[in-house]
Amino acid sequence: DLDVVVGDRDGQLHLVLNGRIGSLSCLPGGSISSGKCKCFLGHAGKDCSVCDPGYFSKPCAGCRQEAFPQCMSCPTGPDDKVCSSRGTCWDDAASRQAGEAVYPSKSQLLSLRHGNGTCNCNWPFFGESCSEGECPPGYVAAVNPTSQLYECVQCSVGEREIDGVCIPLACTNTEWKLHNQCVSLVPFLVLLAVLICVALAACIRQAL
Repeated sequence: DLDVVVGDRDGQLHLVLNGRIGSLSCLPGGSISSGKCKCFLGHAGKDCSVCDPGYFSKPCAGCRQEAFPQCMSCPTGPDDKVCSSRGTCWDDAASRQAGEAVYPSKSQLLSLRHGNGTCNCNWPFFGESCSEGECPPGYVAAVNPTSQLYECVQCSVGEREIDGVCIPLACTNTEWKLHNQCVSLVPFLVLLAVLICVALAACIRQAL
């Protein structure tokens, strides 16, 4: 076996002594540290042979992908969150989970399943990293406590959305609350005044 110097995406160099711990190989996803595999960014597992959640395997030219995974990061948004925390990435972990649900008796083959790094965006977000799109009027972006992802949630009855926040609906004296909106009564008052004037004029003409 050869000693190998491996560089990761952060520009760090790692010396891999023989690349093995007995029969356990850490190459190419990690190096040996204190008798154990120390996985590089994006790699995981006892032998660093699988990709971390948020990473997917990219085909390696001239080698077997399952033996030499190149773990690439899923698309991230301006906040460096996977799929901008507005959707889920079809990473290797998601692919293995889907395979386990369909083929529970073939768990030994799950390591051969790989994702493609695409984001499945929550409505109404879109784009490669789900960074585009906004909630429609009457909805605000809120984090789902279960998925920890942003979703558009409709404001409750008696509230309206202002600058991305649901606030209690408070109408003025010249407004009327209708379907979670304040509708101005001025046009109706003007129309009522006109009708009254017309009726009074008609009564005056009849009196004369």
